[in-house]
Amino acid sequence: MRPSTPPLALIALLPPVALSFPTCGGGGGGGGSHAAVLEIEPNDSIGQANRLVLGTPSKGDVTTLGDVDWFQTRLARGRTIKIELFGTRLDQATWDAAGTVPRLTVYFPNDATKILEHSFTSGWSFGAQDFDIPLFRVPTNGTYWFVVKPDDDLATGGRYALRVTYVRPPPSQFELEQPLDTGVDDTPGTAQTIGAGTLSGFHRDGNDDFYAISVPGPRVLRVEIVGQRNGAWEGATSTYDPLLRLFGVDGATLLAENDDAFFADPAIQYEVAAAGTYFIQVTQNPASSVDGPYFLTLSADSAAATAESEPNDSLATADPIAYGQAVSGSIAPGEEDWFRFSGSPGDMVRLQVFDSTISQASSSPVDVALLAADGLTPVPFHEGRVFQVLTTILQQTGTFHIRVRPDPAAVAATSYRLELKRFHSAPYETEPNDTIATANAFPGGKFAAGVISIPGDLDLFRFVAGNGELVTFVVYADDTATGSDGFSEYSGHGSDLDPLLVIRDSTGAVLATSTSVPPGSVYTESVADGLPTAALTFVGPPTSHTFYLEVTSADGSGGSGHYYVVERR
Repeated sequence: MRPSTPPLALIALLPPVALSFPTCGGGGGGGGSHAAVLEIEPNDSIGQANRLVLGTPSKGDVTTLGDVDWFQTRLARGRTIKIELFGTRLDQATWDAAGTVPRLTVYFPNDATKILEHSFTSGWSFGAQDFDIPLFRVPTNGTYWFVVKPDDDLATGGRYALRVTYVRPPPSQFELEQPLDTGVDDTPGTAQTIGAGTLSGFHRDGNDDFYAISVPGPRVLRVEIVGQRNGAWEGATSTYDPLLRLFGVDGATLLAENDDAFFADPAIQYEVAAAGTYFIQVTQNPASSVDGPYFLTLSADSAAATAESEPNDSLATADPIAYGQAVSGSIAPGEEDWFRFSGSPGDMVRLQVFDSTISQASSSPVDVALLAADGLTPVPFHEGRVFQVLTTILQQTGTFHIRVRPDPAAVAATSYRLELKRFHSAPYETEPNDTIATANAFPGGKFAAGVISIPGDLDLFRFVAGNGELVTFVVYADDTATGSDGFSEYSGHGSDLDPLLVIRDSTGAVLATSTSVPPGSVYTESVADGLPTAALTFVGPPTSHTFYLEVTSADGSGGSGHYYVVERR
């Protein structure tokens, strides 16, 4: 017999009710610009918990052995929140020296009942980094408690900032099967029909959920689960580890399967060839044995493309393609297809390749290369193994080329499709900018690009931060794994730079630092954002408002391949 149903699990997926909510906060990389509030000690128990204002960071520390910090706020049933814990990003050196990271726990309705927890003791199996909870759907009205402490009970910790925000837009679809019930959506024949958007669901151990998506023609289905990233559910000592499958219109033909794409959460990006109803199965890794809520995000994007124009089998006859466009072609053994596009320094480019690996319309793989204007010089890039996305940061203005060849083992022609996107665009640094006096102003568009061109080089950017303002800089650079490398499909950018970030005041004094190669292997990656190579969070002091971000190499190396894009959040 199953254990008695936990009361929270029964109501976790109830539809939202009509209530009024605070207007501060938001999802993604932000959440309001309210000045950070300093914790008030003692706040070591539920009865002493500090009030947490939604959208406003609370700043504290757990540098005393055994210190535990409690915070509380009222939340509205049916709303979805994001919980960000800036610990290693705010004070990496201290946490790294202590050999631990901050643990994050959510309690309700009392201090004996955990709802969610991120900790190595509750099943986190990746590297030492910041523990966020990207999505949590509030099961009932009431006061919720958020607890921060060192993850190692025998270690001291460091400084941190905690921010809770409502997510907008929230999920608009909800699983019909109640959390611990069975028999509602457990087979393709009883699949729940859903559309594009985000769905809030619940996985019961040993029971699968099926969803049906109808499309009017060829589409790229993109499906992502957030489950494991939200931590352990209701006191479990391990996290729900989802497994995702996509089936054809017969409900039986397996088109794609994925276990891990973002940390241990799965995602599928697959091009279906025809109109019809396709089926999504949310199940579990065989080693997973716990219940847990999840969020399923689905899009069904057009698979339309501009057909290649033959002859395009050489550099001189390359077909044009622009950012935001797609092209399609057919290629046989012994052939080549060429395409060209225009780019600028600081363009963060993503090129997705749809062949037989992720497309129902193709019969074999293809080999794709990014080349410079001469058609010979390779453009360094990283390729995600699941989504087949080539990522790079362009370093010149001009024409770039895409060369397509058939797989060496191909014996017949195959079709393919390419999608070209500019993920971000960053204006390039202006040299000299290696002193405070010559620092570039950080661009208003919140992105800047540059290169550590020689050993010992550094780039300085001037920025303004208000008193108590929480500012985070993230840098995209190194092509090799950093920390957990939780967003490995997109996290490589072809760069050789292991970045070091430093924030200085107008006298040059160091106020904050972050390195991609910490000596104790405590990284500045976060659960909610595993894409950057390194991140640095800073809280503006009351004494001044102008500061300087320094970007350099952690190991002192440099060269034309040591490029980066840095973003302010």
